[in-house]
Amino acid sequence: MTTSVHQNGEPLLVRVSLEAGGSAYALDPLSKSRVRDTFPEAHILPGLFFGYEQEEEFESLHRPLWPKAAQLLTGLTVEQIEQLGGIKFYNPRTKQVVWEWHQLVTTN
Repeated sequence: MTTSVHQNGEPLLVRVSLEAGGSAYALDPLSKSRVRDTFPEAHILPGLFFGYEQEEEFESLHRPLWPKAAQLLTGLTVEQIEQLGGIKFYNPRTKQVVWEWHQLVTTN
């Protein structure tokens, strides 16, 4: 059984695992349920993998991709993700938050 580190009402949670040659991203099962309950038409991807040659490149190469990864994994628009409280990328092995995105849309 998979455990989750978030509760309903908090940002959606993406699990991040660094592996040989890259990092894997997957939407937490409870977050997946929240997306399906709120937006049944969403096309949720089971996972993503972004490569790198050296682990030290992880953040510099992948950080610019995280907003798009959030949209691809959830199948949601930026506004829909914001409606669900934003999104948090979490490494369960290190128990560290890699990245959080609460307010996705800026207003002038």
